[in-house]
Amino acid sequence: MQSSINSEPVFEQNLEKKGRGKGLLGAFAKPWSTRTIKLRGYTLRYYDGPVLKGHMGVRGCTVEAMDCKDADNKPFAFVVRTLKDGNMVLNASSAAVRDESIEMLKIASNWEERFATAEAQTATCGLIAGNMAGHLATKKLSAEAAALDTKLKQQEEMNKKES
Repeated sequence: MQSSINSEPVFEQNLEKKGRGKGLLGAFAKPWSTRTIKLRGYTLRYYDGPVLKGHMGVRGCTVEAMDCKDADNKPFAFVVRTLKDGNMVLNASSAAVRDESIEMLKIASNWEERFATAEAQTATCGLIAGNMAGHLATKKLSAEAAALDTKLKQQEEMNKKES
């Protein structure tokens, strides 16, 4: 997994993908096939070895774990739901892989919006920090001016005493 708040999500994982009813039994059996799932930005592509088998846009998708009873008793199943491309049911090799996959897909569903929000927050923090630095600099200058005034008064008093 590779991603940061300011870059498009990049993710690759071998997962089982539930077929769309094109197996030997047609619509009655939807076979599971191991696929290499590659996510980059808003596009999830799935491969059989080096051969691209299909893709799905994940912008605005929802992703959630499934009960194994609803996924042919696959223990680590989850579903990716999109308005445009429909649903894709996947199964991971472990709960950790499932959770990581779900998290990356959730990030990918709105990464540009998150990036824009993070940029705005960074800019706001920069303004606040700049204002604070300006305020601290003003306080420091005021303190230095007060110290100079004190030294000047002391010097004037010493000069009066000497005269």
